[in-house]
Amino acid sequence: MSTPTTVDIVDDLAAIVGGSPSVSRVQPLTADHDELALLVEVRDDAAADLWSVLDLLMAAEFGAILPGWRDPADGVERVYLVPWRGSLLRVRLHLGATQPLLDLLSGEPTATEYVAEGLVLLHRMADHVRAGRFLACHADLERVRRAVCGLVGLTVAAGAESQGWYGLDDALEATPLGRRCLILLRDLLSTPAPESRTELAAVVDRVLDIVALVGRPAGVELAGPVDSFRRYLRII
Repeated sequence: MSTPTTVDIVDDLAAIVGGSPSVSRVQPLTADHDELALLVEVRDDAAADLWSVLDLLMAAEFGAILPGWRDPADGVERVYLVPWRGSLLRVRLHLGATQPLLDLLSGEPTATEYVAEGLVLLHRMADHVRAGRFLACHADLERVRRAVCGLVGLTVAAGAESQGWYGLDDALEATPLGRRCLILLRDLLSTPAPESRTELAAVVDRVLDIVALVGRPAGVELAGPVDSFRRYLRII
C-alpha cells in the first residue's frame, strides 16, 4: 500500500516503533505523497507506556516538528508532521481504542497541542485545495479556527477558555496583547475557505502570526515549529 516516496519511512517506522516486544505488528493502512497512516498493534497493558513516549520517539528518530495531535475522530491516534524528502509528511499512528489508554486521554489540550492540531489541519487543507474540495477545506478551516480559539483562550485570555468564542471579546480588550490578538483573529475569521495555493498561504500566515504572538508571552516555545512550518510552505 506504500508508494515509492513513503516505502522507506514505512520500513523505518515499522522497525523503530515495532521494535518493542509489546508491539506485535505495524501495518500500513494508507499512504500517499502527503499522508501515511499506520496501525500499531500493541498489548493492552503496554499501550499507555508506548503512548507516553511516542512524541519523544517521533521527534528523535524522524524529526517531527511538534508533538502529535490527538485526533478525536479516529480513536487513539496521534498525527505528526515529519520532514520527508524536502516537504512535510503527515504520519498517523493508530494504536486502537484500548480502554486503559482511553482512560488517560481526558483533560484539556495544552497550548502546544492546539498548535499541533492547527498545523496538521492546515497541512491537510493543502490536499483539499489541490483536489478542489472546497467544502472539505471549509470544514478543516473551521476546526483550525476552533484550535486557535482554544490557544488564545488558554494563553492570552486566561479564564475565558472554557467559554469558547463567547468570553474572548471582553478578555482580549483588557490588555494591549489581547487587543493585538483580537485584530488578528478578526482577520482570520473574515477569511473564506481558500481555493488556491495563494489563498491558502494567506490563511497559514494569519494562523502562524497568532501563534507567534501568543506563544512567547505565555512561556510556550513555539518559534521552532513555526519556523519549520514556514520553511515548508512551498509544498502548498
